Amino acid sequence: MRLIEYDWHLSEIMARQGIRNSTDLVPLLAERGINLSRTQVYRLSHQKPERVSLVVVGALCDIFSCDIGDLLTFTVAAKPIARTGTTASRGSKSGSTLAPRRVKITDDE
Repeated sequence: MRLIEYDWHLSEIMARQGIRNSTDLVPLLAERGINLSRTQVYRLSHQKPERVSLVVVGALCDIFSCDIGDLLTFTVAAKPIARTGTTASRGSKSGSTLAPRRVKITDDE
């Protein structure tokens, strides 16, 4: 399984542009038709968002004259597969999977 992770660089871009306060971003977004509250803009700039509108990302790229790759960087990592004990280990000689066997119960008498 491959795990996709990302880093959000908005606060760094803001600092490079001399914007130290997230509330300074509110009117810049409003000029582009994005009306977010000060709290929403604070979260957008100081926390890693789980969901963000592409229109907002486009507005941020326009405000800071940057590309989406400047705002977001992605990394791909292999996530180890959890072993459940239902399959043979990779190092086993047979390489077969474990499966239940049907048992026939007989009466000795």
